Amino acid sequence: MLFRVSLLLCLLLALPATAAAIGAEVDLTWEAPARSEDGSAARDIAGYRIYFGIAKGDYSFSVDVGNRTFYRVNRLGFARTYFFNITAYDESGNESRFGSERSVFTRSRYSRAVDFNSDGVPDPDRDGDGLSDLAEDYYGTSKDRGDTDKDGVLDGAEIELGTNPLDPGSMVDEIPTGGCALWNSAFGGIWNVLEQSNLGSSELTVSSVMTDVNGAALRSSEVELPAASQLDHLVHEWNAPGTYGQGQVCSAHDGAPGTLAGRIIHYLPEINPLKPRLFQFAYASSMSSGRYGAQSVPYNTFNPSLLPWEAGNIAANWLHLSNAETRAQVGTLRFFDEHGGLLVEHPIELPAMGQLHLPLHGLGAGRLGTAQWIPANGLLRSSLHLSRYLHDNPTGFPSFDAATQFQGAHGSGEELYVPVDTIGRNAVIEVMNTGDRPINVSMQIVGGSEESRDVALNPHSVSHVLIDPVIGVNSAGFVVLRSDTPGSLAAYAVHYGRRPDGGMQYLYSIPAKETTGKTLRGSYNTFLGQSSWLVAMSPVRQQVLMHIRRPDGTILAKEHFDIDGLQLIDLGRYTGPDQNGIVELFPRDSNSVVAWINRVKPFEYVVPTEMR
Repeated sequence: MLFRVSLLLCLLLALPATAAAIGAEVDLTWEAPARSEDGSAARDIAGYRIYFGIAKGDYSFSVDVGNRTFYRVNRLGFARTYFFNITAYDESGNESRFGSERSVFTRSRYSRAVDFNSDGVPDPDRDGDGLSDLAEDYYGTSKDRGDTDKDGVLDGAEIELGTNPLDPGSMVDEIPTGGCALWNSAFGGIWNVLEQSNLGSSELTVSSVMTDVNGAALRSSEVELPAASQLDHLVHEWNAPGTYGQGQVCSAHDGAPGTLAGRIIHYLPEINPLKPRLFQFAYASSMSSGRYGAQSVPYNTFNPSLLPWEAGNIAANWLHLSNAETRAQVGTLRFFDEHGGLLVEHPIELPAMGQLHLPLHGLGAGRLGTAQWIPANGLLRSSLHLSRYLHDNPTGFPSFDAATQFQGAHGSGEELYVPVDTIGRNAVIEVMNTGDRPINVSMQIVGGSEESRDVALNPHSVSHVLIDPVIGVNSAGFVVLRSDTPGSLAAYAVHYGRRPDGGMQYLYSIPAKETTGKTLRGSYNTFLGQSSWLVAMSPVRQQVLMHIRRPDGTILAKEHFDIDGLQLIDLGRYTGPDQNGIVELFPRDSNSVVAWINRVKPFEYVVPTEMR
């Protein structure tokens, strides 16, 4: 049997039932072939299969539509080109060759010329945010203010990205055309490796400036960054030897928004000959363009070692407040205990591009709580971080068991996802109320077993939930969280790697996130003897296409994997040692996956790097 079938396409734009993105739809129609390719009558057609994908001639997805001549493909990404083809099959399962390929570009969910009410006349968009005035009524957003929730993202863009335009904590943390990461030479000998990743398909010119805590420029550089590549810069060598200090490295590029990602990885080499490891710790300070409005972060000055004689070792918590603007700004820092009781507040003045660093362990050992930054001008960008250092001594001498860094958050009322892992370690979820009202958080913990629970939180309070008793030891799973109040919830999965005697070996944290994006991109790195693991989560079962590319453009892998909840993939199956490159994920469903690439050096560190 050799049939050839021709496709006709009709592009539809779906109107969602909720603010969550459902996706574009495409109607496909075709005529049943009258004859086989040998000229004989076509009598035994049993059905048809639709094939489609995002690359010409490369069909990542297929669906058996049965014996019909019409099918609607839904939940496609917006503003993306899809390629379609079709085959016929007979009752014995024999399948024809492909017909003629057809392509379609799905437009943005809302454009300035959208016809929301289907009356044939483009609807007005009074505030120019990409949502028509009628669509503003549908979503409950403002017709006069393009960014209703004041999170720095236009309402139309939020709808297209799958975030909530009424929740300031629901947003995609993109780097438009530039961002900053924190450098730190406060501890003698610490490495600061600036990683700049080009996630696009064209070369970028990237300019970087290193500033000190006062915002003064110390060093600048400009590089050409090839497509799909990563360049590493040894920032610790940009200062004179023996120089101690902190600041920001800010990078800008000439490419499309969102094509540059990066971070500074902080490595502190081991100096104790009794500890058989290369580094005392490693953690990432992710590049960010800053955030608008208030931000909060949790602190914890308990030492988590299980050894009684290490209980007095200092668990240092350093707060880092950074101005992302070229003008000075003022605001207030507030510090709360674990129940949300206000401990102290300070008025703050930040110079242009300047910083403030405060030791929260000065509040006392064995304390939990939250810190909040409230800028006086909510239209100015800033960033809040907290570095948690576990000293291996009670004096504060700069020698450590482990360290990690937390990025501040506004808080969200949307569903958040975070992976957890008790394989050779313990896991704790730190759940924080960033708002001024009590909230109730629903949690679903999934792993070796499942458990649902509610956590009631006072304003600005924090609660720790142990994961090991639920999913068991040597198990991997995930946690789903949602607050009953918009703009109120932030959560982090904190993992404690231990030595056989119960002492601390390493520490890392992962923030809970929304599922957003049509395509997720990140970088792998196997230098320093470390491995790279893909950690991906989806609330629905689906198939995901993965591309792994080297900087020279070579595609190391192009394959699909099924995901239903959590999926872990060792990228070492495709890469060798001392390599880096780009990983791309193309989910079947838009706004349905969150993912990280974890850099792992066994018994020394785990460094999660976010895919965007």
